[in-house]
Amino acid sequence: MTTTVTVTNTGSAAATVELYEPTDLPWLSATPAAFTLGAGRSRTVTVTLTASAGGQPGVYNARLAVRTGTPHPR
Repeated sequence: MTTTVTVTNTGSAAATVELYEPTDLPWLSATPAAFTLGAGRSRTVTVTLTASAGGQPGVYNARLAVRTGTPHPR
């Protein structure tokens, strides 16, 4: 199963974006996992659930963390 998520930089400077998948969940992935996003720009990220990697049938829950940073100190 695959879905897309749009990440938008609403700031006034370019930002680095990193997506973190839990390392103990081989059935979840995001592509691209890291990129630079210009001010006012958006990028589509593909999130994939690989059911066969989960092992057992059932409901699976996970969180995908997003971290951003700019070259400007706070």
